[in-house]
Amino acid sequence: MREPVSGSVTQQSASAPEFPAHDHDLEQTLFDAVLASFAEGAERSGEIPSDDEFDARLTQVAEQALPRLTHAMLDAALVEASVGAAERRARRAEFQAAVRRGWGDALNLLELLIDAFHEYGRDGLLATGRAGSLAGDARLSALGRLHARACRTAYEVLSLLECGLADGALARCRTLHEIAIVGTVLGANAPVVAERYTRHAAVRAERAMRDFNPHHAALGWEPIPAAALQAAAAHVEALVEEYGSRYRHDYGWADGVVAPAVAGHKVAIQDLERAAGLAHYRPFGDWASGSVHAGPQGLQSLGHPLDPTREVLYAGGSTSGLADPGQHAALSLGHFVAALAPHLPPSLERLARGQAVTGLVPR
Repeated sequence: MREPVSGSVTQQSASAPEFPAHDHDLEQTLFDAVLASFAEGAERSGEIPSDDEFDARLTQVAEQALPRLTHAMLDAALVEASVGAAERRARRAEFQAAVRRGWGDALNLLELLIDAFHEYGRDGLLATGRAGSLAGDARLSALGRLHARACRTAYEVLSLLECGLADGALARCRTLHEIAIVGTVLGANAPVVAERYTRHAAVRAERAMRDFNPHHAALGWEPIPAAALQAAAAHVEALVEEYGSRYRHDYGWADGVVAPAVAGHKVAIQDLERAAGLAHYRPFGDWASGSVHAGPQGLQSLGHPLDPTREVLYAGGSTSGLADPGQHAALSLGHFVAALAPHLPPSLERLARGQAVTGLVPR
């Protein structure tokens, strides 16, 4: 029971209290405001509010106060964001320095490998382009685009590791692994397969358009015009007519090129992995999936120290667990070099540079 307070419940109206920006006892503030709302009538009628009446008034005060409280907190947060930005950056820099102290040699080697991988592919593709063959070779064009994406993804892995975010780096390693798989399959097949691969983007785009339109109003966007949808659908139908009905599937570009594990089933990433000779990395791909999706596997962090006596929930970086993502990234870059090398103009220097890149992988 609360302390009885006299007041006229039916005549008094509780006004919303003013909250200080850093009030840490909101319930007490609301409680005091309700008490004050009854005080004026108490002297006249001597009525004592019931618990239900008090709770109703408390709800009323809270609903009136909430908008002002929200704005006060937001204003305080914006001030804090400006005032404390330098301090937060300093803390992050201090932590990243700690990561460098423990992992500096390994991170430097990974950065060297990524830079060498970048330069190897860039110089080789530029040499091919000067020979006038890049634009007319669907396979080399696709491999060049995949090489550029592999560079971006590898630099993302490095940046995440430098921040101590091992799980994020592992998630990007899964992407890098799939890039290496696709690159290996394209490199091992005729240019027509690469053409099927690049043209398959239209299938995914048309599907995304169809998925978007039913939700455009909820998203606050204009719908995609019917004419655009019809044109995209007609384009896909033409591709299906050319390549077969299975071309609609996620990996339909590889249908007839890679055999699915079960006859009659559609091609999956595991089938591409097997065709690329990288099926033995499937367990690591499944492991990395935990860092991509929201399943319970992802609740176990690479950065969580193996201490059974403590329950620690990591919401930021850690100096633990950085080795595996770095190693997987290095392996995938090595696999892609092997896929790209046969399609670059031959030269003794390029051969030596390719071997130098792959030589960095085991380090």
